[in-house]
Amino acid sequence: MYKFILFIFIAGFSLVYLGCSCSCNQEDFEINIMKQIISKYDFVLTDSSGLKILSGTLNINRYDDGKISGIYTISHSEEDKIPSHSSLKGNCTGDFDGKLRKGFLNMNPKIEDNNLFIKFFSSSNKLTGNWYNSTLTGKTAAGFFSATKIN
Repeated sequence: MYKFILFIFIAGFSLVYLGCSCSCNQEDFEINIMKQIISKYDFVLTDSSGLKILSGTLNINRYDDGKISGIYTISHSEEDKIPSHSSLKGNCTGDFDGKLRKGFLNMNPKIEDNNLFIKFFSSSNKLTGNWYNSTLTGKTAAGFFSATKIN
């Protein structure tokens, strides 16, 4: 009986020790999220048929407690396909949930009307999802979004 109790004690202590020594603390988790999302990306927006209508470089350079921000440059644009094209100024803000690996970007955070929004999922070197243009009257255009990390 004594050996059994000793075995249970050692096994329980080992599980607690292993559980606590894993990278489970909040600081390590935040660092992993920052490594996951903070990067420079080549991005493409397509319409619902897959035709490229906007492309460029996106640099997500800040993550703080679920909030992200960055800058972008546009290298190709079909201006008539993106109603908010004239208001895209190169700054973006949003949210990123590292546990769910999903995020949201507002590509023109200084204006409340005629905005381009992106909802995405993150994998090891890609962001994929959807974009939509929104005005006070609702969605005016939509399509697909993809971005690949630049090494």
